[in-house]
Amino acid sequence: MIIFVLAILANGFIVPVKQEEALNIDITKSNPSIESTDTISEKYYDKVYEIDEEGQKLLHQSFKNVITYVYDNDSQETQLLYQLLEQLNPKENKVDIIIYLVYIQLITHNNITLHKINIDLLKDIINPKIKFLESQTELDQYLQNNSLKALLLINEDYIHYQTVLKSIEDLIKDGIFLEARIQDIKAFKGDIGDIKAPAFLLHDDKFQVYKYNLTYTDQIIDFIYLESLPTVIELNEDNYARVFGGSVQTQLHLLTDGEDSDLLEAYGEIAKFNKEQELQYERILFCHSNFKNNQNLWEQFDFDDNTTLPKLVITETNFRKYQLQKFIYEGDSFSRDSIKQFLEEFRNKSLKPFYKSELKPDNSNKEIIKIVGSTFTEEVIRGKFNTLLLFWDSKNPDVSESHMKLLEDIIQFINKDNLKIAHFDLALNEHPKITVDEAPKLVLFLAADKKQPKEYLKSSNLNVQELSKWLKYYAGDKVLQVQQQQQDL
Repeated sequence: MIIFVLAILANGFIVPVKQEEALNIDITKSNPSIESTDTISEKYYDKVYEIDEEGQKLLHQSFKNVITYVYDNDSQETQLLYQLLEQLNPKENKVDIIIYLVYIQLITHNNITLHKINIDLLKDIINPKIKFLESQTELDQYLQNNSLKALLLINEDYIHYQTVLKSIEDLIKDGIFLEARIQDIKAFKGDIGDIKAPAFLLHDDKFQVYKYNLTYTDQIIDFIYLESLPTVIELNEDNYARVFGGSVQTQLHLLTDGEDSDLLEAYGEIAKFNKEQELQYERILFCHSNFKNNQNLWEQFDFDDNTTLPKLVITETNFRKYQLQKFIYEGDSFSRDSIKQFLEEFRNKSLKPFYKSELKPDNSNKEIIKIVGSTFTEEVIRGKFNTLLLFWDSKNPDVSESHMKLLEDIIQFINKDNLKIAHFDLALNEHPKITVDEAPKLVLFLAADKKQPKEYLKSSNLNVQELSKWLKYYAGDKVLQVQQQQQDL
């Protein structure tokens, strides 16, 4: 758990509080007294800040739990707050709690309306315990609320009773329910209609039941994540990281200009059918995006002003290969049936993924050749030469200047009958065999073994002598001209 103790003042950005303004209380003594600033800084990890009103809003937007605490120096609750802080272990607790302390005299001065903290609320966040509903009446009242809620049905004679309670409480502590926008979680000893304990449920206007072992925490997290998302997600720059970085690695995107209501209605019906009836656990998120309102986002996926709308795209995130695979609908008709057909072809693995590529270049008389997505297999994978390939990013060309210069310098020392020098622009080209996680990066593909390319490490010097020794070590003497071999000796 990361704890930030904050004081809200009238001016400025988030900066360390001045030493004399920190409230330094030694709660280990029976009569709390002022403690040295060095000791308090070490104890609370230097996390005492001052913020202005804009910073206050930013905190609430950025963190899961933001608690306002209004106090004065003689407050008994102030001492209790610090006692609670002493109980926290940042290495074991993972909920982000932001506590900013507000001096009472500053509230009137700055006309800021704030409320005193509920210490019990803080205790629940630090060490949450599931509260049991004691009667059918309490259960009915709990379910009448329209917000998304979680409910655990469990009896004390269940063999994994304590294990399951602790697992769910740990999920609360880790912020899983807050991340999923779930407003509340309770437990009930007994059944609900046809749903028999033990069971884990989510409830909005009806129940969604988790169908697997309650001790499988990872699967519970997946279930919570899936059920908490809307049937069709309005994808934008604020939530795209959650969509592409979540546990569901397949997404279906409908890009429109926002004006085709019939298509959006049909798309929503398919999404609802997919979730509730047929393929609830086949892990597909349905997303819609108004292309014109989110053009900066979609430019990252190679769609621009020339993109014809509507557009239907399936994306698959592959974290192991650092790739986002794309399958693009090529048909002219956009209807309920054509969308279903597109999904069916994807599930049957009859669609070919789309990999962007520049046009095939003319490398005639070029000492450093250009390789693109469509020529990578022919030039590198099937090529008979050793290939030293620079992966770079044309969107950030400055960071690759030193590497490009190194290629130009090494070219005069290589044996061109044995080694090719080439570059590949990751911003404009893709290939299923490329798993580069950063740019620039120099990689040697050996003629004898293309399956295990060698990476020139960041720690290596970017000079001809170092690179020559590295090439010779992996590819042998023949990759260099005779004079360079003699220089190395």
